[in-house]
Amino acid sequence: AGRFLYIPIAEKTRVLALGGSIYYRDFKGGNDLRFRSRPESDIAGTRMVDTGDIVGEDDLFLYNGEASTVWGPFHAQAEYTGATVRRGGFSDPTFGGWYLQAGYFLTGESRNYDRKSAKYKRIMPKGIVGEGGRGAWELALRYSAIDLADGGIEGGRQRDITVGLNW
Repeated sequence: AGRFLYIPIAEKTRVLALGGSIYYRDFKGGNDLRFRSRPESDIAGTRMVDTGDIVGEDDLFLYNGEASTVWGPFHAQAEYTGATVRRGGFSDPTFGGWYLQAGYFLTGESRNYDRKSAKYKRIMPKGIVGEGGRGAWELALRYSAIDLADGGIEGGRQRDITVGLNW
């Protein structure tokens, strides 16, 4: 397994971060492999896509690419993950999933990126509720997709759209 991250811009209210990862696993005969997912809102309480146990897996190769940016009150990020399963005597399925999300702070806040940990810190509202402020208000949109149907495996396809007003 390995991961890389490149951050050409890391300022207080401007960030551009690009990254990726790879993972390889040799099953050496006889481990269970299964891919499944719930809808992102998790309202259903059930998994809408599910490969079930994949038979005959020899090895697995996962690969991922990601990008994230912040420009003042606007932020966006995207990620793609793919998986290729090699199976002796069977077809070799390739599965994939991705998302794209964006948000805008209506009250002017900005996401703060911590370069050392390679993650965003919590939002600090400009105006504190109870001290004359309104808190931080964000309009957000996300679209995601996962495809678990390939190589004779019918795990299904799922698409999610999320729109939110966060406080």
